[in-house]
Amino acid sequence: MDMEPSLYSIDSWQYLQEGNENIVFSYIGSSLKYRNFVLRLPKCIPGAPSRENPAEAKASRQKLFYELVVCPLLGKQYLQEKISIPVGSEFLSKLNSEALKVRPATRRHKHIDTNIQQMTLTTNLLRMSGSSGTFSVEIKPKWGFLPTWKHLPPESPKLSNCRFCMHQKLKAIEDGKVPSRFCPLLLFASDPLKKYRAVQQLFETPQNNLRCFLDGIETDPGTASQEVSKEFDSQDEFLLQKMLASVLAQDGVLNRIKALQQDFDLYDVEGIYKMLETMDKSAISEANEQQWKELIQSYLKGLLLSGY
Repeated sequence: MDMEPSLYSIDSWQYLQEGNENIVFSYIGSSLKYRNFVLRLPKCIPGAPSRENPAEAKASRQKLFYELVVCPLLGKQYLQEKISIPVGSEFLSKLNSEALKVRPATRRHKHIDTNIQQMTLTTNLLRMSGSSGTFSVEIKPKWGFLPTWKHLPPESPKLSNCRFCMHQKLKAIEDGKVPSRFCPLLLFASDPLKKYRAVQQLFETPQNNLRCFLDGIETDPGTASQEVSKEFDSQDEFLLQKMLASVLAQDGVLNRIKALQQDFDLYDVEGIYKMLETMDKSAISEANEQQWKELIQSYLKGLLLSGY
């Protein structure tokens, strides 16, 4: 694969955002080919003892899981393009120094991991190349169904209460935080009105389950709603919520996610724990590449035979 020289220039990368484990930069270099990509790099605590290249090993496992499991199950139409390219510590060190100038103070205790030998480029969903304006919404749909009664005691609150909602109530008790009004069961419902209500709940209490971006810059949901209404010359302050609910009702991705959640979580954690109690713990190991392949192929074959 021919490497574009500008990919290794720190002037080609602009700090975008970061989480606990990774930091993201958007490409602003001269190559049109990569104009719509971002760079995702793992972070580490400087000087902390670690295993040999733990970030590299984790990235390799994630890439394998993405290719063998996520892509065939969800479909590439819903996923980002990913490109891995070699990288050296000198470039990473320079990029880390530049990023420290603009990163939030609360995040600076971690630096870019300069020991990695591969870095990942992914499609930039926050700003489309060649567009005069891009509006993006990120939603974390959470868990979309109630577990089966077969593997839970009849008095279990899980049988009648949303998993996410129960976690919110627990956090409110433990941390004193205001619980989210969002209920994933409404978002995953087939009724369009329930979907719309779920979207409204997300806008009322977004927490980290809803994020809005205008040309790659994060904007609070209220401002985002105003901007969309203004863009469409509409007096409807809920236009954005209605548009999102309509898109989610027409697209099949939530139905697909819900079906996968139900098919791959038949027993709930309580049922799995009971099974583990009867098993030899020393015989349990992480699935390898071949086992993942066989599992996914068997699952997809079963869907095909059932006419799904």
